[in-house]
Amino acid sequence: MDYITSGPKTTTLTITSADGCANTGNISYTPLCVMPIRLQSFYASWQQEAAQLQWQVANASAFSHFIVEKSMDGMRYEPIATIPFTMAQAKYMYIDRQASAGRGTHYYRLRLMDVDGSYTYSTIEQLKGKAAEVLAYPNPFGTAIQVMLPSTLQGPVSLVLYGPSGQALLQERYLQQTLPRSLQIGVPASWPSGVYLLRIQSANDQWRIPLWRSGN
Repeated sequence: MDYITSGPKTTTLTITSADGCANTGNISYTPLCVMPIRLQSFYASWQQEAAQLQWQVANASAFSHFIVEKSMDGMRYEPIATIPFTMAQAKYMYIDRQASAGRGTHYYRLRLMDVDGSYTYSTIEQLKGKAAEVLAYPNPFGTAIQVMLPSTLQGPVSLVLYGPSGQALLQERYLQQTLPRSLQIGVPASWPSGVYLLRIQSANDQWRIPLWRSGN
């Protein structure tokens, strides 16, 4: 996004009355859309499990600081950091270590603050969560199902296993402090053969894994 600083301007205004008399004069004004800085670039990327924001600026005039804002739904933004501005510095970086690459989509924007308290916003950068993987095996299964959960998964987490008729055969709920990274589901001999569905759900993610049980 390109922000351009502008100064006072002058325009000529002519007013003509109903009887044909005209008055002409010059009016000086300062546009209300004066921008204190030029934002040359702004982008976000994943650095392992943290979100890295980088931006570059130029042509600063009476500029104060940057406020980094974040949203998880693209509508409600919260400030997460204040970055001071230095005239001798053009490139800036901020790392959001609270971000998780396995959770939803992260939205970031910059609030560009002028010294008088006025501000404008940058464009919005999105970081889509990496596809965290849940493993359930063997498939087909026999007497047990082994489930491996991603390390980035945050509790609470619900786990439900549905049988071939759609009935919930197993239901578990784990809080963050009790959330295992691997678990084993014992399979009674009475469970029929057919297609089962394992559903795992957290606040931001959901997995639906079809599993097959062969004949006893």
